[in-house]
Amino acid sequence: MAGMRKSTFFKLICDEGEASWELHLRADSKKKSTLFGYIVNRDRVLSAIIRTEQDVLLKKKLPLVLDIDDTIDRVVGKRHTHFLPASVPEEYGPRLRVLREGTTVVLSEDVVEFLNWASTLFDLSLCSLGDQAYVDGVGYMLNHEIGKDAVTTMYSARPEHDHLTLHPPRRGETAKDLSTLFSYCGIHLDYQSRIPVSPLIIDDSPRVWPHDQSGQIIHVRNEVPEPNWNVKFLPDLKIILKNVHRIFYEQVRTWNETEPSSRGPAPSVARVYQEFVGERADLAKYIVETTQ
Repeated sequence: MAGMRKSTFFKLICDEGEASWELHLRADSKKKSTLFGYIVNRDRVLSAIIRTEQDVLLKKKLPLVLDIDDTIDRVVGKRHTHFLPASVPEEYGPRLRVLREGTTVVLSEDVVEFLNWASTLFDLSLCSLGDQAYVDGVGYMLNHEIGKDAVTTMYSARPEHDHLTLHPPRRGETAKDLSTLFSYCGIHLDYQSRIPVSPLIIDDSPRVWPHDQSGQIIHVRNEVPEPNWNVKFLPDLKIILKNVHRIFYEQVRTWNETEPSSRGPAPSVARVYQEFVGERADLAKYIVETTQ
């Protein structure tokens, strides 16, 4: 467990009463020999998680998680596998930023404009394999650029990455996982009478997420020849997210207005995204085939 932020738990059986209690244990990511433990009432925890999930739906601001390296920015100077040389071309000048922990980065050219717009419909989070100081620095810089606290969660998956590097991961185990950011993504709930929340992810490297979350990933790529770098967010990602948000809440309204006995599957953000992108991919393929 050392290095991981996830916890393991044991069910506690009481001699009297039917309350379900759990003992949760989590290892300190720095002090490898230290465990944190706490006892919780399972029913109360599940109720709190359900309320959190339903509050997200009521606010009509869906969760959107963004990777940092090679998605939002690229580091200047050798630090990661991909980086820009210390002597970057002049055209990068307006996009250069120095983070408060000292790292120099080049922003994608329209990410600030995109995030300013996205923050009106989505709750924005950062999830990166960089260390926490770097992630906090990027989040602070973006909020300063946008002029408001648009990025609300700044999460470093570095401890999980380091742990999995030293210990053979179990099948399907990855450094990044939505369950570490959102409690409602880590449990299996009955959605016969409720609507689930499926966060969307923007990342240049889908393989660092669990396979069962791959359908929630918007895969972005470098738009210019290496060693140059730029990721374009506008207009494509804005079009996708605006329509996914609109269609999802239209489905939510219809589902809520339908008699429970006549309802189909609950609306899903992930399913809306897959269908929206899939329809346009089929259309693009059709246009290419009919114009050749």
